[in-house]
Amino acid sequence: VNKKIQIAFRYTSTTSNANTWEVDEIEISREPTPLKEPASIAEIKALSDGDRLKASGLTVQIAYKDGLLVSDGKEYMLIYSGYDSNPAQKPGDVISLEATVTFFTSGGGSLKYPQLTNPDKIEVTATGQTVTMPEPVDITSTFQTFDINPKSDYLKYYKLSGTISVSGNYVNFKVAGEGSRTGSIISAVKDTDLTQLNEVSCTITGFF
Repeated sequence: VNKKIQIAFRYTSTTSNANTWEVDEIEISREPTPLKEPASIAEIKALSDGDRLKASGLTVQIAYKDGLLVSDGKEYMLIYSGYDSNPAQKPGDVISLEATVTFFTSGGGSLKYPQLTNPDKIEVTATGQTVTMPEPVDITSTFQTFDINPKSDYLKYYKLSGTISVSGNYVNFKVAGEGSRTGSIISAVKDTDLTQLNEVSCTITGFF
């Protein structure tokens, strides 16, 4: 930046004279990498970590304080817009956007889950679409040994029965049973204050 570049041009002349030319204020630019344009969430999942994309026809299923859960009618995808970003889009909105494919890891780095980050140019192209959640799979009885396979189980709709336990900024959910197991609840739907439900026994549904 702000550096002077000298370029010498060599040419053939009919005389014995030769000159060196100096060109000032050269602007060097790089063509932007074309955006990927996947036609479905399945195609988004097949992209590489860091790919920038443009997607459309995604229907907002859930709006939570850190982003959106969207669907193309077949699969689901999380859009992380930032901590406490409280996106303006609502369930039933159909959106187009540009975003980055990001794989976050779990299980000591052995599990990789795709999501969209750094969303930009979000445009609502339709509103009022019907949002219907799938039938939840009850994993209460198998939760003690339950684990997620990122290729087949990630972002499926599950149901659990247990007790909410609030510890500082964490909202945990304890499922009773032999060697009881506890998991954390993150990204509840907007305007839901789970800290007011400490020690309440209930059934929760959500995407894991």
